[in-house]
Amino acid sequence: MRMFGLGDEGQSIILVAGGFAMLMGAVALSVDWGYGFAQRRAMTNAAESSALAAGRLMASAVILSGGSATFSRNQEDAFSEACAFVRENLGSPISSATYSLSVEFLTSGGTTALSTITRTITSACPTFTAPFTSIDPTTRDLRMTVTTTYPSLFGGVVGKSTIAASGVARARVVGGSAIFNGGQPWPVVGHYDVSQLTSSTCGSPCDPSSATPVTFWSNSVTYGSSWKGSLDYSRCSTQQSSSTPSPCAPQLITVWDQSGSAYATPRTSPRADVQSPQQCPSGSFDTAGAIPANAGTDKGCAIPNWIYYGFQGTLSLCTNWVSTAGPTPTPCPTGPTPTAQPSHSPNPLGTSRTVCQSVPSFLIAPSCSNDRVGDWVETVTGSPIASLLQQSIHDHGTTTDWSTVAVPGGGGTLYGKQLVVNAYLWDCAEEFKSGAWKLVTPAPSPSPVDCSGITASNWPSGRKADRVHLFAVSAFTFYEGLVDSQNIKGFWGGGFASPDSCPASGNCALNSSNTTILVDP
Repeated sequence: MRMFGLGDEGQSIILVAGGFAMLMGAVALSVDWGYGFAQRRAMTNAAESSALAAGRLMASAVILSGGSATFSRNQEDAFSEACAFVRENLGSPISSATYSLSVEFLTSGGTTALSTITRTITSACPTFTAPFTSIDPTTRDLRMTVTTTYPSLFGGVVGKSTIAASGVARARVVGGSAIFNGGQPWPVVGHYDVSQLTSSTCGSPCDPSSATPVTFWSNSVTYGSSWKGSLDYSRCSTQQSSSTPSPCAPQLITVWDQSGSAYATPRTSPRADVQSPQQCPSGSFDTAGAIPANAGTDKGCAIPNWIYYGFQGTLSLCTNWVSTAGPTPTPCPTGPTPTAQPSHSPNPLGTSRTVCQSVPSFLIAPSCSNDRVGDWVETVTGSPIASLLQQSIHDHGTTTDWSTVAVPGGGGTLYGKQLVVNAYLWDCAEEFKSGAWKLVTPAPSPSPVDCSGITASNWPSGRKADRVHLFAVSAFTFYEGLVDSQNIKGFWGGGFASPDSCPASGNCALNSSNTTILVDP
């Protein structure tokens, strides 16, 4: 027995060797497993970012015509955009691994596959040559599948030398609110024309070569005896200031720009006058506009500076006027602005007026369901403002790929910088006459229509647009080179909408300010 026991010495080496092999296998398996999770996460990140990038490219390349939408970019553009973001998310790829990207173009909801592009991604994204493939107009979803195949540390022992990991994401292109990210408006107003909003749009960033410029204002088109193309955002009326006992007959604006006003609560310091030092007192600009002591006289100071700075208050889309007839309206939140007098109330418009019969789904036009809703804002003569607009665009705008491109037929003028603003549009107008506000309706020929059917061609002789009803607001892109003393042109759109403008389950119609959202792949 003693000799038999001595013969067992050294057998632990076998056990240790076997255990070590199992331990190394477990380590290799855990490394493969952990690295696989890391790769799957990296592929998912790459898929999601590429889906959003390509979706944004498509959303900003929508061309509207006759109520239908097409895309100015092609499938290869979308793939290249997606690939660039995949590469960014891969960081420094493993040299021994391979990567591929598949881009599927789908109808909304991913119910129908329209086409697919799949390519291997090496040290750089693949290049494409003509002919290029147009994106089907019914495309609304993009599904990205990013896959990597990499060497396995342990799989070779069991005959599997490589492992694949992939990530999938789907983005949906939808129509968002046409209001550009809550941005500030200029005191420049245009007449509402639905055909312009649906036939000539520009993406984000705006490509001026993709659409025909819209004439936002022309010196040859007037509404009345003089062009009143600027809004006066003053708290005090520019028309009634001298005809009422009060030194400040209030406008109907209740949410005014308090960013630099002695009348704000708490008081804020007026801004430096950068546009009209000869007219602003003490070289400063009070954002409240006309003050009681100078009511109706300091628009030469206010208007140029609102154009330069942008109106940094918000015009309310709620009932902000008082009427002696009909049901009692719900007023907007009140502030330092005096309460409007009954004589200051606007004329009723009616909710069945012509303009409400063809409102695009992406526009906010609340007065079509309640004509007590919306803002009436007094106007002032808008000329000359071209140089002010150009200065504001130059100082606050952005340089784009087209800034150094010559405007077609512009005699060598460059597009220059661009600036996207919220542009207000009016549908009805009033004239202040004999101490009262009177609605302006079209001339009776060829046939009488309501106030929203008024145009420059049927404007009645001798009437003026002293106050206009702001019907809607939409993003508009201005270029330095498209602004001159005779015409101010630009493009509807250019603002990429907030992702929450349309719910993930929605199917909002594409418009001039679209967005893209991630949905369940």
